[in-house]
Amino acid sequence: MQLLKKTKKGERGQVVVFFILIIPILMLLLVTTVQFSKLVFEKIRLQETTDRAVYAGAGYLTEVLNQMALLNWKVHQLFLDRKEDFLKNGSRKTEKEARNQIQKTLKDQEALLSEMEELGQTAYPKAYQIANRIFHEEFPQSNLTQVFQPPIVLKDGPQETFYFDRINGVMVNPTGHERIPRVSLPLRMAFVKDPSTIVGFSASAEVKKQGHALKALSAAEPYGGSLWRFALSPEKSDALFYRTARVPVETFYDQK
Repeated sequence: MQLLKKTKKGERGQVVVFFILIIPILMLLLVTTVQFSKLVFEKIRLQETTDRAVYAGAGYLTEVLNQMALLNWKVHQLFLDRKEDFLKNGSRKTEKEARNQIQKTLKDQEALLSEMEELGQTAYPKAYQIANRIFHEEFPQSNLTQVFQPPIVLKDGPQETFYFDRINGVMVNPTGHERIPRVSLPLRMAFVKDPSTIVGFSASAEVKKQGHALKALSAAEPYGGSLWRFALSPEKSDALFYRTARVPVETFYDQK
C-alpha cells in the first residue's frame, strides 16, 4: 500500500514537471496564433479597402462616360437640326450657304468633341485621386499603385451626306442642256468609343505588418452603356447609361 502511494506521488511530480516544460510551447503557439490572426485580419482589411477604393475610381470613370454620352447626344441633335433644316429649306439655299451651314455644324460638333476628349484625358488621374484618398483613410502611410490605364479614344460615328440637285430652285442652267453639278456635303451623326479599348480601373496595394508584406489587387469597370446608342436613343437611358461593376483583374491583362 505504501509502495502504491509513493508511485502515485511520483507520477504527480512528473505531471507537474511536464506541464512546466510544455507551458513555453503553449505560449509560443498562442502568440503565433494571435500574430497570424492579426495578419489575416490586416490582409482582409487591406483587400476590402482596395476593393472599395478601386470601385470608387471606376465609379468616377462611369460618371465620365455618362457625361460624354450626354455631350454626344448634343452632337447628334446638331446633326438632326441641320438635317431637318436641309429637308425643309435645302432647295432655297445657295451652295455657299449650304457649305457654310455644314461647316458651322461641324465646328460646333468639334467643340463638343474637344470637351469629351478633355474629360477622357483627365478621367484616370482624377479616378486615381479619388481611389487613393479612400485608401488613405485606412492606410495613410501607403499608396495605391495603378495597374491599368488605357486611353479613352473617340472616333467619328457614321456620316450622312446631303445632296443638292437644285440650287436656288434651279435644276438646270438657262440653256437647258447642262445640269448644275450635284453638291455633296457630308455631316457626322455622332461619335463612338473605340471598341477595342476597355475602360476600367485596376490598382494594387502593399503594406508591411510584423515584417510581412501584405498585398491586394482589385479591378472594376463601367459596363452596359454606349456613347453611340445613347446619342441615338436617350429615351432608353435606363438601358444605355453606364453602371459600375467589380470584375476579375484578368479582364484587363490583354489590354496592358
